[in-house]
Amino acid sequence: MTVFHDLDYGDWSASAAFYSLYHGLLAILAKHGYESRNQSCTFALIEDCIVKGDLEHLTTTDLKEIFDRDITEDIAHSPKILDIRERMQYSTKTTLTEEEFKLLKARTKELLDKIRLELERFTR
Repeated sequence: MTVFHDLDYGDWSASAAFYSLYHGLLAILAKHGYESRNQSCTFALIEDCIVKGDLEHLTTTDLKEIFDRDITEDIAHSPKILDIRERMQYSTKTTLTEEEFKLLKARTKELLDKIRLELERFTR
């Protein structure tokens, strides 16, 4: 994320943030014996694991910060990580402001730390 940002590729920073989280979620599913090839299914299954109490560190609120399809929300101003990635990838905007980058980086790190804690539960 940081290298892309430093090279003025903010759009790639947003993609790196989203996909690092997404692949972490796929790793959690793999540890639970599941495989997913669809983002919506991945998020639905992670949400189900949270609701059932199978995950200790991730919450549905955390998950909704990454991915939540609220059709009433303005995607152009959404703080959700998937929306930021899509905004950067599919619009003409290719750079993040310094404030946007710092917020994205901080929240991505917090979420990755929670994902890491979930994965470490399987290595004890």
